[in-house]
Amino acid sequence: MESTKQHWESFWKQHFPDLEDRLPEYERNLVETVHRWIEVRGKKLMEVGCGSGRNSIHFAKMGAIVFVVDYSPEALAIVRTKARLEGVEIQVVEADAISLPFHNNEIDFIYHSGFLEHFPDPTRILQEQIRILKKGAYLLIDVPQKYTIYTLKKHYAMQRGTWYAGWETEYSPNQLRNLIKAQNLDIVDSYARGIALSFGWNLRKVALKAADLYRKTRGTTGRLTPQSRAPYRQKWIQYFTDCIGIVGQKR
Repeated sequence: MESTKQHWESFWKQHFPDLEDRLPEYERNLVETVHRWIEVRGKKLMEVGCGSGRNSIHFAKMGAIVFVVDYSPEALAIVRTKARLEGVEIQVVEADAISLPFHNNEIDFIYHSGFLEHFPDPTRILQEQIRILKKGAYLLIDVPQKYTIYTLKKHYAMQRGTWYAGWETEYSPNQLRNLIKAQNLDIVDSYARGIALSFGWNLRKVALKAADLYRKTRGTTGRLTPQSRAPYRQKWIQYFTDCIGIVGQKR
C-alpha cells in the first residue's frame, strides 16, 4: 500500500471534524523548539504537509511570515478557515513536496509533523526542503517513534488494509539522526514528544535538571544552553515516547 492524495482528501473531509476537539492547539515541543532557535517575528517559516496548520497559526500570531504547503485542497481549506477565524495571515500554497515553488535560499525555518513517515524514501523531499533553506537556517522533523504500541497497532491495521493513511513508517532516534546526517545537515537539537507514560513529561524535566547539576559538579556554571542540552535529548528518554523531533542546520 501507499499513502496517496486520495487518502488525505478523504481524511480531511470525513474525519477531521471528529478529531478537531481532541487535537491540541499545537504541538508544544515542536513550537518551543522553533522558538528556542529563532526569533520568528519577521522571519519566513514554512510548514510542509500542513494538515490543519495549527502550529503555523501560532507562529503567524507571533509575527512570522508563514507559508503552508500541502497537496490536499481539503487541508488547505481548513487552514484558510482557521487563519481567518484567528485573524492572522498565512500564505497557502497547493503544491507537491517534491517540487516546491520557491527560490533557492529563501526560507529561515522549515518544520513538519506527521508528514515524513508517509514516504518510503524521503531523500528527495528533504533535499528539496534544504534547497530553499537559507544558509544557516533550520529544518525540524517530527515523526512517530519506532518502539511503541502505536507502531504495532499501525502495522496490524496496514496488514488488514484499514490504516487511514494507506502506508506509514516510523523511526528510532538513531535512524532519525542518521537520516539528518545523510543530508549533510548539522544536528543541533532533538526532543521527545507524546510520552505514553503519564509521568513522562515530568521525568524529562527531571533528567534535564540532573544534567544541569552534573555540569555544575564538573565546574561549569549556568544552565544548559540549547546546544549543550542537545546530547541529553538524544539519549534513552526518546525510546519511551510516541514521537520524536530533530533539528538540522544547513551548512
